[in-house]
Amino acid sequence: MKLFKLLQVLLLIAPVLALSACHDEVFREDHHHDSDFDQVSHVPAGGASFGTFNQFEHDFSTQDIDSYADRDGFTFSLAEESTVMITVTAAGSLDAWMDLYDDNFFLLTGDDNSGPGLDPVLVVQLDAGSYTVVVGGVGDSQGGYDFDIVTGSLGGVDFGFLSASTLYFDDGGAIDSPADFDTYFFTITSGQVIDFELFRLTGNYDGNLQLVDQFGQEVFFNDPVGDANPGVFNVSLNAGTYMLVVGAGTGSGAYEIDINVQ
Repeated sequence: MKLFKLLQVLLLIAPVLALSACHDEVFREDHHHDSDFDQVSHVPAGGASFGTFNQFEHDFSTQDIDSYADRDGFTFSLAEESTVMITVTAAGSLDAWMDLYDDNFFLLTGDDNSGPGLDPVLVVQLDAGSYTVVVGGVGDSQGGYDFDIVTGSLGGVDFGFLSASTLYFDDGGAIDSPADFDTYFFTITSGQVIDFELFRLTGNYDGNLQLVDQFGQEVFFNDPVGDANPGVFNVSLNAGTYMLVVGAGTGSGAYEIDINVQ
């Protein structure tokens, strides 16, 4: 299992999108995405067993769907309540879907096309416990794919799809201590140039920013000298889903996070 580094240590505004301080909200669907859905009661063959994740960990598996009836099952557990980003990056003609189940095989949510192209993405807040994700192909679509899981902290929100020439911000963030992190998520469907900036509103904390892609790779880590507000500008990103982590080297306080898509 690959463990990426824990954090230690805009302007076209048309339209402007603000998010409230509801920091437990996550993106959820309320139905399956298997076109000939039948509730599973066991883990399908294929897939992988990932074991237990702590917050801020990543793992992946490369598999394939080779027939209309092929289903792959992926199992994992969470050591504590976490926000989880699950992505399928398909190759060939595969139009993948995925469904998420709890340990009693109760369907929690699913997705088909929330990622770039026809790829599915799930960003969900889950309790500690065990889960199964089932992956299949729409119709008779077939091909290989990478299945990735990235775990984050609670706090923050899911911005969903980001549009060009738009400022997204949340002015309800708060960091209680250097051990506290907030994770924000977003998806872009094509290459974009984006600015990221954090503004301290109250308190004395020394803020920092980290951006991680859906493959668990760090894009940047920014912690300016002293207690200056962190900001990273003109970042060229490929289509995909990303996790932006807000942390603090010292102190605590409230903040606003701005994501400006050029």
